[in-house]
Amino acid sequence: MNAFESAKTVEQRSLEILRPFIQQRAYNGRFVITSKGPLAREIQCAAGDVFFNSDCETVYSIEIKAEESNRYGNFFFETWSNRSRFKLGWIYTLSADLLLYHFIDDDMLFKIPFQKLKRWAFHSGRIYDFEERRQSKYEQMNDTWGRCVPISVIIEELGLNEAFAPSINRIIVLKGAE
Repeated sequence: MNAFESAKTVEQRSLEILRPFIQQRAYNGRFVITSKGPLAREIQCAAGDVFFNSDCETVYSIEIKAEESNRYGNFFFETWSNRSRFKLGWIYTLSADLLLYHFIDDDMLFKIPFQKLKRWAFHSGRIYDFEERRQSKYEQMNDTWGRCVPISVIIEELGLNEAFAPSINRIIVLKGAE
């Protein structure tokens, strides 16, 4: 299995775990996964992995990022999808409403308002305080780069007060949010 296939397997495992979470929150339990079809690539690059309605008229987009485990206490925000070919990463190109960052083995899901994250990253310039590093988890042809930002920084500076444990369908109050 190559690096792309390995990453896809992690994403697919995450999506299967997260389906009930998304379905519970979607109007009439309905949502759309954007992974297949003639427009899938363009839709995913612009808006994310999932569309759902919160009511009969309002639609939201979700980007899902999944890692097997939270070994280092960081989020990886991709700045270059392929640096050698000048292809920008999702932190720049995506316009989703919500980022769901899932650590599968740790049973932790963070719901991050994506536009708030982008304002934090670029309007305040905070993302540049964290060193840009080449992705080294998977051996792959693309030379993917990003910034590892401590989860605690995002929790504090974006004012996140909860995470979610998908396997037990339970909200977890984050430290300092009590």
